[in-house]
Amino acid sequence: MTIRVLPMADAKRALMYAIEDVPGKGKGLIATRNISKGTRILADKPWITINESFMTKEFRMSLIAQQLHDLNKEETKDYLSMRNIYSNSSAAKNWVGIYTTNCSTITSCKSALFPNVSRINHACNANAVDYWNDNLSKMTVHALRDLKRGEEITVCYVNRPRNRQERLRKLWEEHQFTCECDLCSQPEEKSKLTDFILDRGDDLRKEFVDNWDRNCTKNPKTLLRCAEMQSRARRLDGVNELGLMRAYEQALYVIIANGDLARASIFIGRLLFLQIVISGHDSPDTIRYSAFSRSPKQHEKYGLSDKWETTMANLPPDLKEGQKEFEDWLWRRNEIDPDPKRIDFYDRKIFPGFNDLPVECDHQSIYIKRHPRRHWCFLGEILECTMSERLDITVTDIDGEIVSISLEASADYNSFDFERGHTLGILYAERYPDLKEGVKSISAKIRPGCLKVRHMKRDWEDRSKRLTDI
Repeated sequence: MTIRVLPMADAKRALMYAIEDVPGKGKGLIATRNISKGTRILADKPWITINESFMTKEFRMSLIAQQLHDLNKEETKDYLSMRNIYSNSSAAKNWVGIYTTNCSTITSCKSALFPNVSRINHACNANAVDYWNDNLSKMTVHALRDLKRGEEITVCYVNRPRNRQERLRKLWEEHQFTCECDLCSQPEEKSKLTDFILDRGDDLRKEFVDNWDRNCTKNPKTLLRCAEMQSRARRLDGVNELGLMRAYEQALYVIIANGDLARASIFIGRLLFLQIVISGHDSPDTIRYSAFSRSPKQHEKYGLSDKWETTMANLPPDLKEGQKEFEDWLWRRNEIDPDPKRIDFYDRKIFPGFNDLPVECDHQSIYIKRHPRRHWCFLGEILECTMSERLDITVTDIDGEIVSISLEASADYNSFDFERGHTLGILYAERYPDLKEGVKSISAKIRPGCLKVRHMKRDWEDRSKRLTDI
């Protein structure tokens, strides 16, 4: 894919947007042409910049007033027309209220208000992203997907979108509006599933951060599994690529810290592509990843351990990116645990995902039930369960696939605790042949003795359990 970066000199000549009235939102930015993913839509120089460190209210007010005074008449008029969610009794407080309502964080201690970026409205599944480019001293906005002419340009005001209730609460507290974007307007059942995936991705991110110091070199495989699961959740969340980028970055940390230069080069390449989409070729982060792509050893995490040491010569010559076998190699999925008494839940040979299950009645399969050449167990995290004439269970598997399981109602299942978040295990599970496009189903001919449900807590000290415990 070719990423276009608009030269700064051409910004006025080739404006891709117009500031227009948006029903129910006030002003907003509307695309005036079709815009390709990764295109720089604008680069905005701030009107007002404030260093928020150790700032008194009075001094902050005086700084805003001073910089507002430096604007020309037209710019001042535009500034004063911006939304203010605060009740103010004086002109000076009104200026502060406008700034506080519309400013953006540009560094850990600085905020700024922009003539155009500050007009961009919010969407939880935004189609663009803003990025402070320190090399340009401007806020850039890039398209996260292809935009059509007439489409509103949006960014996400929430740093890490979680479930709908939490997003709505945060947006109301900080911005005094109720979001009605596509993500927040989903039907209730679909919204529950999206919320689960978003929360799961964020929980995995936190687990990774909380356990980095303890497991970076001692037990890196558990950290890598966490990053992989987070990447799968982020592909399904319907938000944007920022979460996927964080997952890849965490995977890179684990890989490079343990000396695996071959896999590190792949993750660096993926991160570089995503960073160009988000911030362009001239951003500090893009330049940083470009340097890593030339010499991965420059990464600050490199060399903490040599447990997984490889060189660029260890890249698999017969595999191509996108192939399942390549992803298996990249995420180290098929590596055998050195302790034969312990079985890794992420071992695909024993715990296959839905797409790796044998198809029902496929007598050529290596997983033949009567005389199995190996034993296997399908694991799924329960999303919801309903029981009437049949027991209908929706789960998500190790790959993030949403799978439907329909069983004949039986008293044998009454003892099972089918709660959301619990793990369901099915011995010798089989896939139904695709009966309906997009529907993934597991064979309903399951004897109760082949099905188990357990509340399995995520335990960083011991993710591996005996197979007989399932």
